[in-house]
Amino acid sequence: MRPREEDIARLLKKRLPSAQQEEAVGKRVFYRLLLARTKSPEAPMTDPDDLLWRRSSRRSIAYALTAAVASLLFIVVLTSNLWRRGENPALTDESVLTSNSAGRMLDLPDGSQVEMRAQSQLRIDHADDGLRIRLIAGSVIVTAAKQGSGHLYVATSDAMVSVVGTVFVVTAEQTGSRVGIIEGVVNVGGAAISQKLFPGQQVATNPAIGQVPLEVQVAWSRNAAMYLAMLAKLQPSVAPAQPLGAAATAAGPRSQPAAASQNRQEPRSLLILGSANYGAAGQRAAFGNNRLGVAPNNVGRSLFATTSEAERAMEQALVSRELYTDVSIMAEVDFFQSNRAEYFVPVTLKIPGTQLAGSQNAKRIALDIIGEVTDSYGTHISNFRDAVDIQLSDETARELPTRQIAFDVVFTLLSGNYSIKFLAHDRITDRMGTYQTDVVIPNLNKETNLPISSVVLSDEFISLGDALSGSVQPSAVDPLVIDGKKLIPSFSRTFSKQRDLIVFLQAYEPSATATEPLTAFVTFYQGQTKAFETRPLTVKDDLGGRIRTLPVQLHVPLTSVPVGAYDCQVTVLNPATQKSAVSRFPINVVN
Repeated sequence: MRPREEDIARLLKKRLPSAQQEEAVGKRVFYRLLLARTKSPEAPMTDPDDLLWRRSSRRSIAYALTAAVASLLFIVVLTSNLWRRGENPALTDESVLTSNSAGRMLDLPDGSQVEMRAQSQLRIDHADDGLRIRLIAGSVIVTAAKQGSGHLYVATSDAMVSVVGTVFVVTAEQTGSRVGIIEGVVNVGGAAISQKLFPGQQVATNPAIGQVPLEVQVAWSRNAAMYLAMLAKLQPSVAPAQPLGAAATAAGPRSQPAAASQNRQEPRSLLILGSANYGAAGQRAAFGNNRLGVAPNNVGRSLFATTSEAERAMEQALVSRELYTDVSIMAEVDFFQSNRAEYFVPVTLKIPGTQLAGSQNAKRIALDIIGEVTDSYGTHISNFRDAVDIQLSDETARELPTRQIAFDVVFTLLSGNYSIKFLAHDRITDRMGTYQTDVVIPNLNKETNLPISSVVLSDEFISLGDALSGSVQPSAVDPLVIDGKKLIPSFSRTFSKQRDLIVFLQAYEPSATATEPLTAFVTFYQGQTKAFETRPLTVKDDLGGRIRTLPVQLHVPLTSVPVGAYDCQVTVLNPATQKSAVSRFPINVVN
C-alpha cells in the first residue's frame, strides 16, 4: 500500500465509529421508531434519556458523514491514480508493436505519453538517469513529462534524443532518422549530428530521407488538430526579427507580375493532375449506391491491380470514423466563384515521397485516390475516384524521398457547409491513409464588402509540362492553373527568403457595369507593429464570364525581410465603391 493510501486508512480507522457504538446507535434508532408508532405525535419526548440519545445520535451522524466524505476521498484518489496511469500503461523492459492499420497511446511510468503510429515498433528500457525509448521502426510523438533530475531518451539506430519536458516527433526509417520539435527543447546526438533543436525545427541524420513539414509529420496523430494549432503559433527559434527601417518600409519591394519573379528554383513537389469532378447539378447521384465509385479503366491494366480485399478495406476505411494513418495525407481546399450559384473547389492533396517506400524500388507510383463530399446533413453530394499508375524515371525515383506528391482535383459545389474525406491507397505496399476536413463555402452574393475567393499563399509554380507522365489534362476552369503553370498552395506557410511569396485570389464585381480597377497590397505585422509592406498593385484585367472576375496575383520578394514570424495581411480595395476585403494569416520567414 502506498503512503498516501496508508494515511487515508488510518484516518478512516480513527474517524469511523466502533462496532459497539454502531450497535448502540442501531438499538436507539429502533427504539425511537417503535415509540413513534405507539405514541401520539402531539406528545413530545422530553425526558433526559431522550435528550442524551439526541446528542449521541447527532454525534454519530457527524461521524458517519465524516466517514462518508473520507471514503469518497479514498475512492477519488484511487480512481484518479488509475486514470493517471492511462488506458495503456507501459512497463519498462517492454516491447510494443502496433498493427498495420491502427496506432497506440502509451503512458510511461514517469508520466510521459507516447503516441505510436501504425506499423511502428519500440522498446522501453531503464537508463542510468531515467527512461529510454528505443524506436526500432515507424514514428512516435512524445509528450515528455517534467523529469526533475532525470531524463527521457529516445534512441534510434543512428540518433539519441535527450529531453527534460517537451513535445516532439521522431521517425525511424531504414535509411536514417528524423526529429522534429513542436514544443520545448531537445538535444539530438549521433555519429552524424550533434544539435540542439527548438520549436519548429527538425533535423535528419541522412540527407536521403529529407525534411518533411512538421504539419505533415503529425497529420496521422489522433491529436493532429492540437499539434497543428501549436505549430501555427510558433515563433521561429532563429534570431528574432527586427522591423525594417522606415525607408524600406515605406518603399517596400514592388509587386511584380508572375513572369518577373527573380527567385527561380526547382519545384519541390511532383505534380499529378486528377480529373475534374461532376457539376453541381448532377453530383448527388454521381456514383449511385457504390460508395467507392467505378474503378477507372486503367486499374485493371496496372501491374499492381486493386484486389477485391483491397476494395473492401477501402470501403471500410471510408465509412470508419477513425482516420487511417499508414499513408500521411494533407489537403488544402479553396473556393472560387463560377457563377451566381456554383463554385469551383480545387483541392490539393500532398503525400510525402517518403511514405511511398515501395515506389522508389519499383520506380512506379500506383495509387487509388478516392474523395467523398457530404453536406451538413450527412447527405452524399459528390464522389471522386482516380487511379494513378505512373512509371518513374531513374532520377525521379532517386529524388522521390525528398519530394512531395501533389495531387490535384477540382470539384464544383454550391455554397454551404461540407465535409470532405479523402483516401489514398498505395497499391504497391497495400497501405492506405485517410484525411477529413470541414469546408465552408460562403454565399458571396450576400457579401456586403468586396467579395473575394480564397486567398492562396504559395512559393511554387509547376509547369503543366513537368507534371508526371500519366496525368490527365488539367481542368480548363481550374483557377490555380495560370499561364500554363499550376500554383501549389503552401500547407505549412513557412517561406524561404530564397523564394518569392506568391499571393493569389480572385475578386468579383457582380453588379458593376464595367470593370472597376482594384488596388492590392501585402503587409507583414509583428504584433501591432507594421514590419513590412509592398507597394500597391493596380489590377484591372477582367477574366470575363458570367460575373466580372479580376484575378489578383502578387509576388513578394523576401530577400530583404528579416527571418521571423509575421501576420501576413492581404488587402484588396475598390476605390470606386470604397469597399474592401482583408485576409490575415500567420506565416514564418526562414533562411
